Amino acid sequence: MTEGELKLLGRWSSPFVIRVKMMLEQKGLSYVYIEQDLLNKSELLLKHNPIYKKVPVLIHGDRDICESLVILQYIDENWSKTGPMFPVDPYERAIARFWAAYIDDKLLSSFIVIMKAATEEEKAGKIADAHAALAIRIRCCATPRVAHYEPSDFDRTVHFLRAYQSRLHARGSLVHWILIKRPEYRATRCVARQRISISALELLEGAFMKCAAGKDFFGGDVIGYLDVTLGACLAWIKAVERISGAKLLDETKVPLLMEWVKRFLATDCAKNTLPDVERVEKYGRDLQVTRWNVGFG
Repeated sequence: MTEGELKLLGRWSSPFVIRVKMMLEQKGLSYVYIEQDLLNKSELLLKHNPIYKKVPVLIHGDRDICESLVILQYIDENWSKTGPMFPVDPYERAIARFWAAYIDDKLLSSFIVIMKAATEEEKAGKIADAHAALAIRIRCCATPRVAHYEPSDFDRTVHFLRAYQSRLHARGSLVHWILIKRPEYRATRCVARQRISISALELLEGAFMKCAAGKDFFGGDVIGYLDVTLGACLAWIKAVERISGAKLLDETKVPLLMEWVKRFLATDCAKNTLPDVERVEKYGRDLQVTRWNVGFG
């Protein structure tokens, strides 16, 4: 089936939406793009994705296709005559799907944590003043008690909570809640997530070497499935670098990937779909303040 108007429900900043735009662009398909406000979800979005209520959603005639990687596969199989973007070989196709899932699970998920904690060092002085007043609510035997502690007592308090966590109403989740209130802990999480992002990109360097086999793109001579899956993240990678000060794409560590980035950004596919890095950076900083309460003062 190829008949029917194509509509894409999306959000300009979403790398998941951008990758769908990229495949539609690469396939030369015309579509109607409908921007969505995810804080005030439209009836159109709720109608066409009632399960997850999120973007992207591709509407093809009377068919609704959700989840970006599923949409990419649908587009490639439904418009196969325009040239396949998935590898033809079943094993290579499975490997491409594996790395696409890896990008979502490891790389993209680490960006949010990095940005949530990106300004923790700046906040440390202000948060330290609030530590002395931080109350820990402990529920033992269904009787609530509140314990106050000084910053110097933090380690002793956590030790106490862990020793008695089997008796706590919230169990381990309470301990985690206490730990993330401490700026040193959150800053450590930020650094750890930066390392995860860097490690993920280093592994993708090896994936590129195997998938490209000496050619320009993951898909070989032309842009393929993995190219748009990772390429859609490039504006966010650069924005996260600017916000956090971390160097995620390092030419000394991922030289092949850096050359791929230059080639990919030079394509019409990237030029016509990727958002401006400055706009993404501003959006990310706004999220820190309005959604994640980072950088308050």
